[in-house]
Amino acid sequence: MVWREDPQGELYRRLFALKKQHPALWNAAWGARMMRVPHDGEDRVISFVRVHESGDAVVAAFNLSDAPASVTLGVAPGQDLAYVEATDGSTVEYAEGSVWQLPAWGYRVGVTP
Repeated sequence: MVWREDPQGELYRRLFALKKQHPALWNAAWGARMMRVPHDGEDRVISFVRVHESGDAVVAAFNLSDAPASVTLGVAPGQDLAYVEATDGSTVEYAEGSVWQLPAWGYRVGVTP
């Protein structure tokens, strides 16, 4: 693949690095199955978790609207694990009743440290 500079280039580099670092995101049988994370904003926000047999896990939410969204999470797999924000290492509260604030077109990605 020939790479060239692009306005989204840094985002792609971070996403590729994240996939390489976390077995939960690997392809096919090497990775983990994507499971829905229920919440009260399903009309605007998509969310999922992938928990690998190794204990590695990734939880993510994406706001697919042009308005900020606040979602309250329901019960989902992997909520017994500790997560940190993939972008800055801050703690991610991923439990039933946790409220996630997402900017317009924004996202959150939590990973197990």
